[in-house]
Amino acid sequence: MLAARDGRAVVELDNFYDILGKVVDDQGALEKVTQKIALEVVARLLSADAFCIVEGGWIDPSKARKLKEASDGRFYPVYCGYPRLKVEARFKMIRKKKVHWLAEKSAKAAHSFLQEQIKLSRWYRKECKRYDLPFFDFSTVEDGVAALSVNYTRWWESSA
Repeated sequence: MLAARDGRAVVELDNFYDILGKVVDDQGALEKVTQKIALEVVARLLSADAFCIVEGGWIDPSKARKLKEASDGRFYPVYCGYPRLKVEARFKMIRKKKVHWLAEKSAKAAHSFLQEQIKLSRWYRKECKRYDLPFFDFSTVEDGVAALSVNYTRWWESSA
């Protein structure tokens, strides 16, 4: 949405995870290598002076803070999560709209994934506070989208 509005390319880091997941069976190794690739991709984009939106939570907030400082603000990390998510309500919405990959999963698998997302979201929120990085609560999707849009627009206008 934001990328399309401003004609920006989007680099989705989750795609690297998905591709690697087809050949790497060890979950821990998969996550580590995806994190390393994510950092390398962002470093290369910055060195090429690319202006794009990088999507995916593969960069630890402490490293994101360092990248932000080293890039003189060209790298502007923000994090989004679902710390107040109601698992059953979200699962029902996913099943109803059928646009999320979880719609095809069993209720048990989807609930497990969503509970892990809540846990991770709370961690990101805490770390973002620690490193003074924006965190947007998408527990209510519309509120998260609105807050992120305002923040992005302010950043974009201030960096122009």
